[in-house]
Amino acid sequence: MSGSRIYLGYPNARYSPIIREWVKEALQAIETDPAWAGWTVVRKEYDKNCSLPINDVSAAIRSAVGPCVLLRPVQQRVYAELRERLEGVTVVLVELANCSADVLNQLQHARSQHLAGEPMLPRKLVIALLLIAKLERHQMWGGKNKGYMWFSDLAKGRGVAEEFADQLPAVINDLFSRGLLIQKPSGGKKKHALCPQMRREIHEILRTRKFSDDVHRILSRDTRLASARHLDSVRFGQPGR
Repeated sequence: MSGSRIYLGYPNARYSPIIREWVKEALQAIETDPAWAGWTVVRKEYDKNCSLPINDVSAAIRSAVGPCVLLRPVQQRVYAELRERLEGVTVVLVELANCSADVLNQLQHARSQHLAGEPMLPRKLVIALLLIAKLERHQMWGGKNKGYMWFSDLAKGRGVAEEFADQLPAVINDLFSRGLLIQKPSGGKKKHALCPQMRREIHEILRTRKFSDDVHRILSRDTRLASARHLDSVRFGQPGR
């Protein structure tokens, strides 16, 4: 995978004098392993309190999604908040390392989970996020003919893969019933757009990848799962207006 990233946090020398050497040796092994071609390990050493700048780290991971490994000891607050902020985005593992081989194994484990599609999410939830992101990217906020999109155009790729077309009508109905979408009849068919009165809420959904509790409950009733990798290329958190 070209341009992929994996994130590694580790203690400073105060808590583990040899940890830097272990990390260095693990990275050297990665650099010579063809299986890691195209991957970059983004390192961040903890401060003296075994903490990290959570805002900066979570923003970096969201902008270039990849798995995250935090080596112990690390503040419980740090990994708990990172896991909460990155829920549904990527895996965050907290592991113990006693040698360079352990560091390498933890990185390989995190990468394997990422490549396997983890985290897995309710399929309708993935479709809903892709749909809202696509409509926002095309500035479909209603108000005029050009502010709506035909249903036939919603699952033609470029934001919502055709493989999701089977559940798209149900997702549209769910979002319409909760006021996030509006519809307009035209020629016996319906066009769809984002509700302009819900602009703030929709931008918050795009920023966090999270719906309100009631919408999340509805979308999460789907027992079929889809990989969060479907969302990696979507520029969440960067609304057009």
